[in-house]
Amino acid sequence: MQDNAGLDLFISVLLRHPEFNAVKYNAAKGEIKIEVALQGEIEVDKQELFIAEAQKCVALFNKLSSLETGNIRITFKEYKKSDLTFLSYQRDVESLSEEEVELFAGLLQKSFHALIIKDSGKIIAEDGFKEQIKENLLYKINRAKTSTSKFLAYRDHGRVLVFNK
Repeated sequence: MQDNAGLDLFISVLLRHPEFNAVKYNAAKGEIKIEVALQGEIEVDKQELFIAEAQKCVALFNKLSSLETGNIRITFKEYKKSDLTFLSYQRDVESLSEEEVELFAGLLQKSFHALIIKDSGKIIAEDGFKEQIKENLLYKINRAKTSTSKFLAYRDHGRVLVFNK
């Protein structure tokens, strides 16, 4: 793991946002994928409106912040048998900031507040705690001498579970 900035962002995202059900980090590709579970089926026109608004808002935010907007992929995937829709927000780590993640979370709340399935458990998100999690994760990665650079984290009753894929 060479890019600690990506790991910092990965840890920050999963600790601060209970509305994000899973976060996937692919260090080799430099990508983070945030997944949100929504109750029910989301109409196609509402999906398209959200995608357009989110892309426009992120582009404006980055322009005002003098940042370059990298690749943004927003997708919806329906699971009709379970009456769930998963919303994915995929970004390159290099141009993604914590402020952009906050913006995305706000847009998500504005558009789908009543539909978001989120973990109700409380997680300590202090900087010292985040640093300890990062150090533990790096230690486990280095100890296992693993060559993989893909990580998956999800929330379960106030716990964050991180797996090396």
